[in-house]
Amino acid sequence: MYLTSAFLWFFSVLLFRRINKLRSINPPEGFDPQRPQLHDRETLAQVLVSFGTKLVREVSDPAVIAVFRLAIAEVIQAPEVARALDSIGRATSRAALRKIMAEAQASGLLTGRPVELAAQFAGLLWRDLMVSLLLGVAERPTPREIARRARHAAAAFLQLHRPPNDAPTA
Repeated sequence: MYLTSAFLWFFSVLLFRRINKLRSINPPEGFDPQRPQLHDRETLAQVLVSFGTKLVREVSDPAVIAVFRLAIAEVIQAPEVARALDSIGRATSRAALRKIMAEAQASGLLTGRPVELAAQFAGLLWRDLMVSLLLGVAERPTPREIARRARHAAAAFLQLHRPPNDAPTA
């Protein structure tokens, strides 16, 4: 019981810090002056690379990985911790990515459901990195490796989702 209480306190502090960093990807309401409007696929690629880089950098932080490990270890004793981590932490990044995909779809740059498009990009971005980090069988990627991962994910995603015939490409 003491471990769960200590974990919840640690979890709350750490998660609050990380969510504040991730919120800059997904402003609560309206236009984001820091993110360019999605008028062409080149801009969409830049936004996806920026999003992916920031997400992997923040989530692969050793302290965040430690929180995920603790949540997994405590899931039987305190399932609410895992649910909170999922709904507060992961939901923030998923919502931001869905918002990007919905905007790209509204601009005619992509077709498909934003939820599915977001899941596809996230899969290309993460591949098996999170599981490897959780198991301790991979090192945290360097900033250069994270940027390369995000660029490759964006390129692969856009390759899978060719522009509609009348979509602006650049």
